[in-house]
Amino acid sequence: MDQSGDSAPSSVSSSAIPDFKPLNAQQLSSTTEPQFRRVPIPPHRYTPLRKNWLEVAQPIVEHLKLQIRMNGKRRAVEIRTSKHTEIPGAIQKAADFVQAFMLGFETRDAVALMFERFTARICHGVL
Repeated sequence: MDQSGDSAPSSVSSSAIPDFKPLNAQQLSSTTEPQFRRVPIPPHRYTPLRKNWLEVAQPIVEHLKLQIRMNGKRRAVEIRTSKHTEIPGAIQKAADFVQAFMLGFETRDAVALMFERFTARICHGVL
């Protein structure tokens, strides 16, 4: 085998490399189907969720422009994107926010977690 490289080109021409332009938020979130998340409601958090529903739903609807409902039959909070949703990761932020409330965070603390882009991680076995 010849190691001098005569049989293969030594460099790739710059015209062969595709040039992709960055996508904006609307192009990233333009999917044909709405995205959907379901967050289960533990039995001990059902009453606090009902009492604080407006505080939980308001930031999700107004700031993230998502659709949210509480499904009592399935005992879950259901969140989905709409045509007005602009932020690509909005549905995951909202699901994390609702999950933080289900874990026992106060509503204002859960909102702070959502808007400061801080993800609360549960460390099992650590006090």
